[in-house]
Amino acid sequence: MKYPPELNPVKNFLEEYRACAGSEPYIISNSKNRKFLESSGITYKEVYDILKKHLSPEHCYAGPEDDDNPGRPLGAVYKFKYPWNEYEIYIKLKVPLDEKIRWKATICFSFHEVNDI
Repeated sequence: MKYPPELNPVKNFLEEYRACAGSEPYIISNSKNRKFLESSGITYKEVYDILKKHLSPEHCYAGPEDDDNPGRPLGAVYKFKYPWNEYEIYIKLKVPLDEKIRWKATICFSFHEVNDI
């Protein structure tokens, strides 16, 4: 799929993600994410700071790619590995292609240890 310039390259994607995600980015509450957030001691403020301030193109290792769930709106997905304390965190972010829904459908699918992918 061809992605618009605001979603590719990754530098532009991160800027758009941050603009759309707001001050408290939405993180899917699945078992892997919850387990990591509870066991690692990381706070939501630290998570938000990583997503909004510290994640950079250098942390990206895959993307853009399509969402693997055809039931969700089309969008650009990028995958990152971010070092935090003794952990390497796997982060998977999505920004929808449809600009009209970006403010409510920009999402962090994964925020957990890399070895738990």
